[in-house]
Amino acid sequence: MKLKRNLARLIRFRLRTLLLLVFLSAIATVGIVRWFESQPIQWTPCTEAVYEKRCQDGRPMILFFGAQWDVSSLLILRVTFEDRQLKRDIRRRGVEMVYADLTSQPPPIMAAVRRLGINTTPTLVFFFPEDVNSPVILRQIISAEEILEVLDTRKNPRRGPGSFSEQGETSARIGENLPQTP
Repeated sequence: MKLKRNLARLIRFRLRTLLLLVFLSAIATVGIVRWFESQPIQWTPCTEAVYEKRCQDGRPMILFFGAQWDVSSLLILRVTFEDRQLKRDIRRRGVEMVYADLTSQPPPIMAAVRRLGINTTPTLVFFFPEDVNSPVILRQIISAEEILEVLDTRKNPRRGPGSFSEQGETSARIGENLPQTP
């Protein structure tokens, strides 16, 4: 009888311990996920080599043209790209994030500006592996929702009158000026 009681206590103790460990593991997992999601996006500086190899690894690329003196560029970097859902989606899709800083106008970045017909900041250029020569281009203030829509549809989001996004023939025309990838 005493043996059965001791065995029952031992089983209850192990069950409680197991439940406690599961509970603590769940809390730790949630904490780690939230910490990871709070980490800022890692931007690769734009160079001629980075631009030339766009999408060769099969990943989409977002090329962000901005400048330190441009308030709209800073707003997009510090607000739009801090959206939790956007960061999660960018990481899940493996999107390569490239920042072209036009502050000092370095020659390699200015060459990309001329090739793509960039004439304002901020500008986001989306390259997709299926067709790197027909990028989607968004200009001016851009929301996280618009970026997610472009990543989902590979087309420009529907914007109201006075929109600064480029679509259709314009994107194709811009894409024709891009260097061909091997």
